Amino acid sequence: MHHVTISTTGIFNAIRPSLFPPIEGKETTTFLLGLDFNTGGIIPFYDEGQDDVVVNGPHVELERQRIRAFVKAVCEEMGKPFEECRNAFLFSLPEFIRYGTYNGQPLLEKPRTGEYEAYVLYKSHRGRKLLFQQGRQPKDEVQYVFDNMLRHFITALFSDEGTYGYLADVKHIETPLSLGVLQQALEDIWSADEDIFSEGVDAFSVPNHYVMTEPTQVHSEFLLLADALGAYMVQAMDGETELDALKTLSKDVLLQHICESMYKMYMAPSEESAIDVYDDCERWLNPLIRQCWNSQYTMVRRTLKQVPTYDDGVLGYVKEQKVFPLVAHVIRELSTENLGVELRPKVHQYKQYLDVLVPYVDRVEELYRKRYVGVGDELLSVMDDSNPFSMNRPFGRDTSFGLEGLIDTDDSFRFDDPFGMNKADDMPPVDVELCCHVYCALDACQRAIRGERMYHNVIPIVNFLDDLVAHADIPSPDSWQYEYMLKVGRLSKWYRALAYAFTGRSEAESLFKELIQAQEKDPLEYESYSDAFINNLANPSSAFDLDYLQLALLHFYVETDNRVGYERYIETSYPPLFSMRLDWVSQMHVLLNENGYEAEDEYTQGNHYWNYTNAAFLLWLKAVWHFHLDHMDQERWEELGTLWDATYENSNYWRHTQDHYAYLECVKYMVKLAVHFGDIRRAEMYKRNLQTLIDEEYKFGWAGTALGYPWNASDYSIMAQINESLGKLDLAKEQYDKAYALVSFAQDKWRYFEGKHGNIWDLPIAVDPEATQPTLTEWLTNYTPKFSTIEEYKKALVSWMSYVFH
Repeated sequence: MHHVTISTTGIFNAIRPSLFPPIEGKETTTFLLGLDFNTGGIIPFYDEGQDDVVVNGPHVELERQRIRAFVKAVCEEMGKPFEECRNAFLFSLPEFIRYGTYNGQPLLEKPRTGEYEAYVLYKSHRGRKLLFQQGRQPKDEVQYVFDNMLRHFITALFSDEGTYGYLADVKHIETPLSLGVLQQALEDIWSADEDIFSEGVDAFSVPNHYVMTEPTQVHSEFLLLADALGAYMVQAMDGETELDALKTLSKDVLLQHICESMYKMYMAPSEESAIDVYDDCERWLNPLIRQCWNSQYTMVRRTLKQVPTYDDGVLGYVKEQKVFPLVAHVIRELSTENLGVELRPKVHQYKQYLDVLVPYVDRVEELYRKRYVGVGDELLSVMDDSNPFSMNRPFGRDTSFGLEGLIDTDDSFRFDDPFGMNKADDMPPVDVELCCHVYCALDACQRAIRGERMYHNVIPIVNFLDDLVAHADIPSPDSWQYEYMLKVGRLSKWYRALAYAFTGRSEAESLFKELIQAQEKDPLEYESYSDAFINNLANPSSAFDLDYLQLALLHFYVETDNRVGYERYIETSYPPLFSMRLDWVSQMHVLLNENGYEAEDEYTQGNHYWNYTNAAFLLWLKAVWHFHLDHMDQERWEELGTLWDATYENSNYWRHTQDHYAYLECVKYMVKLAVHFGDIRRAEMYKRNLQTLIDEEYKFGWAGTALGYPWNASDYSIMAQINESLGKLDLAKEQYDKAYALVSFAQDKWRYFEGKHGNIWDLPIAVDPEATQPTLTEWLTNYTPKFSTIEEYKKALVSWMSYVFH
């Protein structure tokens, strides 16, 4: 539930004096802010039997008591009424808002349930002058400014592109000012889209004063806190110009943690707080945000022409904080979706990139509509039949197997251009054939690694990519083609390295090292969506993430029993992983002991357990199994088991949700170690918990469930290895067989589509152009067990269960 309090500063003191005296010398610094006490997702979205107000209302009332306790504590320490304690309040405000404490001590016995967020709108000097109307009384002028600003504030927050748009749990908005404009703005939003509010939003007035005595009927606790935050922001506005002052404010530690943008487009993590500006720039900024939100990129390109070239007043800040991130987002989206490579130009290159990408995308969309309407969904549904989580759909379109209508297969560098892409008046010359080749080749590499795990098929595809890169015409290092081809070259090398690693070729080591050295010497930016190493192995971002590259090399060393290379690299090149301590016992404590690392911030020392990741712990477990098993005795095993068990259900680790398959592999190795040391109780417990987790992942079922295959191939493979370790060989054999059946189906799908489209990658596989399209139902219905022994299944699956999956 969201409980929002509207507060004001600066010129609005003329119509509603703040509960805190203005900051001297900054009496006209004007903000309109909404302080939101958000009790969070306490009620699951599917639990309709619960009432949000009934469940979360007590948390809001408890927070009122906490605010009163905070006010009382400050006043008692200062020996003054709160009106005379402004500086003391502002000094202690960050601690209270973030932690609910005062001087490090709790204010109530019950901890806080919820957190604060702030939505801030700054009124520029220029904007105030533009809105003031001649002939009005001063108070009327201020009221006019406030009414317009409040309407904009509410409309921005609750619109489709606004942060609160379509939220079901925004319940209360309170304000000490007139409710008329607020309620009218809400009604206008609802009239335009009745679905915007799934439930009603209550707006009500609160008294503009605070009473220290208890009990009291004056419930203005949240208003007092909001006014204190307003004074805090005014005080933090420090700089010779508005631009400097806003930049200083955006770097304030408290605001970095609580200040959120009013728009969904800016909800990504940032090192600076999101402060919105109310100025005449809203005439083009609002449409720009709306167009970006609705993916109207041609209109975005036109609207950008309205952005002034000068940076007077707040314009420099608006460009830096609002316009540039939007343009960068558009370029990332368009390049990733349509080129298969995320591009990140410098500001001076924005126009060049947009001039290429926007018209290119329009024509590619037209081409796909004309050639693939009604085909794409069918193709994708078949491609994903054996994968309930769609892990093999990196770009949102299936293009791995659809080039025959675009490319003359007799000449890999000839491209039919029926819609005149290269002749468009509003698009610079673009080598469309090369871009389409690259897109499809990268998509095929990802499918081969993440989807079908046909690693040997990657090598001809990256050979094809390398040839394209070698013959590419790059106008200059400042061109979009330069970044594009540089990243394509890195990606090709990354996929080649993975293919070599999965197929056991020693050349993988040198390729991983080259990628690491290149990223250290000439780092290329690429957005990393998570730290899930195994889950994201085939994602293009992995090729530009040093942690991923180093983990890939270290896993390769372990899998090839290269202890010297493994330990030398950790000691000399990768100390952060194990806190510069090489011995495996110390590494165990660094990873699993909660006291191994305490992150400090400005106000407290907290337990932030940054050491543990599933990928790092898996690497350590595999290194112990391969290199240190002879040095591990019963006592050390008991120590490891105790550390693991103590944090097994600790929510600070979120193990099973972060890099799911790395977590499964961790459990597999813990079972193997437990069995090795005769600890069958623990081994069975780990297996039982893992099986429950996998079942929970598939509780809604997938295409294979009705056919007796409720899990996917990876889950069956891992559980088969666990049961084999426990000596449950019949069950292990059954699960190996199910893994093999699903893997065989995935590989048969690949062969079918390659055959249908002429084996355009010239892969070393047998294809039949006349083959019938396979379906999961038909395949599993007709499938019969292939082998009679576990060893035969393992031999058949050896290339599939290799490297990080071994």
